[in-house]
Amino acid sequence: SPGPDMAHNFIVQDISDGKPRPITPEGVGIRFDVISPDGKWIVATGTDRRIALYPTEPGEPRVVPGTEPDDIPLRWTADGSSIYVYRPSAPPLRIEKVDVKTGSRTLWKEIRPPDPSGVEQVGPAQITPDESSYVYSYRRALDELYLATGLR
Repeated sequence: SPGPDMAHNFIVQDISDGKPRPITPEGVGIRFDVISPDGKWIVATGTDRRIALYPTEPGEPRVVPGTEPDDIPLRWTADGSSIYVYRPSAPPLRIEKVDVKTGSRTLWKEIRPPDPSGVEQVGPAQITPDESSYVYSYRRALDELYLATGLR
């Protein structure tokens, strides 16, 4: 599966005239579940690492207020008013909802692996369409220390 920011160029093609029209410029980072529930917007990470909404109809993209350059969009909320974002980090992983109009951020979930020993980073994560379940991964580095006594 693709990483968190796969470079793509989204294109809409009108069935009646067959002419493709690009929605996003080259180099924009796209993830799964990027199309808004009403089909009017695509959420993507621009080359400036900011999350923006790109209209599926002709129009200008707009940066999502309240987002930071390292935020990674997960998916739209079911009602289309917000997007879930996260940043891979040391535990805990914070998944937040960002209102796409106001930029207000609210914590949705903090994720901590059951055994935090050696966990360096939590993420990526994914949320089901009904927002009732989630999955995540984490990277761990464990070492062993041996004590040798009586050596000459």
